[in-house]
Amino acid sequence: MPTIKLPEESQHNDMVKKVDAMIREITKAPSMTASTRALGLRPSILIGEHQELAHIMAKRGLLNLQNHMIGLAVAAARCAPYELYAHTRSLQLDYGLDSGQIVELAATVAHVTSINLFEKAIVSTTIHTTTGETLYVHFGEWVVLLSCLALIGAAVVAVVRVRSRRGA
Repeated sequence: MPTIKLPEESQHNDMVKKVDAMIREITKAPSMTASTRALGLRPSILIGEHQELAHIMAKRGLLNLQNHMIGLAVAAARCAPYELYAHTRSLQLDYGLDSGQIVELAATVAHVTSINLFEKAIVSTTIHTTTGETLYVHFGEWVVLLSCLALIGAAVVAVVRVRSRRGA
């Protein structure tokens, strides 16, 4: 599988570095995260991500710790290694969670995502059909035959009209 080498922090332009500084201010990340390095290749997406992050974090309905735990859970469920690493490091460095607590959180996420939402089953019930006859049931193949003849007749009339207009 081909891999893409992410640019280092020093290889990004000033705008990406400014957006990264704003993201770090919100997330308290010690350095440019791998996701920021990747999104720095598309600055418009990076700016959108920052705006969304700023909006979410400004609500402050949840503690920052809870936001990182939710982020870790979503990253694990979506198999997003960059985000998984970033949230894990933040939970360890900023909030003092040890490896056992991170594993417990990851195990909970794995358990919940493995729950099958759909169950294979057979439903047994009585289905009531409609009463009455359709034209096809009543007349049989004659309906199809007459429809085809009407279509052919309409096509012939259209061709005759076009030819008569050209000759006039």
